Amino acid sequence: MPNHQSLVLPQSILQLRLTEEIRGKQAQEIVNRMYNISVTPDENVVGTYFCTDGGAKLSVSLYDSRIIAEGKFEKIGDFIRKGGGDFTHFKEIQVQRTKVYTCLGLGQAHFFFLHEKNIYWWAADLQIAQASMQELVGIVKNAKQK
Repeated sequence: MPNHQSLVLPQSILQLRLTEEIRGKQAQEIVNRMYNISVTPDENVVGTYFCTDGGAKLSVSLYDSRIIAEGKFEKIGDFIRKGGGDFTHFKEIQVQRTKVYTCLGLGQAHFFFLHEKNIYWWAADLQIAQASMQELVGIVKNAKQK
């Protein structure tokens, strides 16, 4: 049975403030549309962030195990790497010793990474993308897991 309260989204990421949070079936539908392939578990959360310099969305998919999450993470990466979806300029980078896949699409920079058994996807306006993604990885890695 999914527990949609098990993940707490950051209230802020640098100057960006959380303005909306969606959980459950609606969040799952949003994430499936974003990935352009159905790889999401039942438990997802999507947050919308804004500041005067731009906006971003954070989606988190919570899998039953690290092994399942790793498989889905690589499936998404392979899909985009091969030209799937509305994404270009796919590459792998390292951020704070974390593998992060990055690409461009729909007027934003997209970053996704795996932490424990969750996939985090950060889509941000270009002018705030790099710094806010670096901050997000740090927040996730330093969060106390319940």
